[in-house]
Amino acid sequence: FIKWRSKKEDRNFLFFLFLLELPMAFVAYYLVRMPLVDGLFKMLLGSHENIYGFVKILYAPLTEEPAKLFPLLFPFFRKRITKDNFVMAAMALGLGFGVGEIWLVGNFITQSAQFAEMPWYYFSGFMNERFMVCIIHAGMTALALRKLGNKFILGLLAAMFMHFMGNFPIYLSRINFPGYGNDVWQVILQIWVILFFITAIL
Repeated sequence: FIKWRSKKEDRNFLFFLFLLELPMAFVAYYLVRMPLVDGLFKMLLGSHENIYGFVKILYAPLTEEPAKLFPLLFPFFRKRITKDNFVMAAMALGLGFGVGEIWLVGNFITQSAQFAEMPWYYFSGFMNERFMVCIIHAGMTALALRKLGNKFILGLLAAMFMHFMGNFPIYLSRINFPGYGNDVWQVILQIWVILFFITAIL
């Protein structure tokens, strides 16, 4: 789709954006999210488990949205993003980060004994959800790139808020609000991901 919708002169640039983002899910998680962000909130909140549980849903918006925009630190990449190609740039960044995140989540799965003996086709739900998340990442990144310039911080905050809204129902399911039970929440979360996927495409 990126190749189809992008200009020929942009394709190498978009490919490099994709490659630069591949390791960023690991960087955001292992070098920023857990040692810095999680460490800071644990120090500030101490034993307040309920507050800490809520604050944890802020980790992904605070770390992943800046990580997807990491290439903008380089003037060469920042100057190449324009009003004409920012959507394709967002798709390349979102796809690169999304593929890296598949590796990251896949790594968590391989370390869990309960999944070790499951055949690959049991993970069809995981594959579908990860495909949609790649597009959702692109949609959130497009919000930031759309405001590239003097309103960039506003765009970044919009992307972070969108990310927060995407994750908020996960927190509600963990605390079983308002007592729906796991089966009902699984259905709600599936519908929520689909709605977010459609929103990201729009």
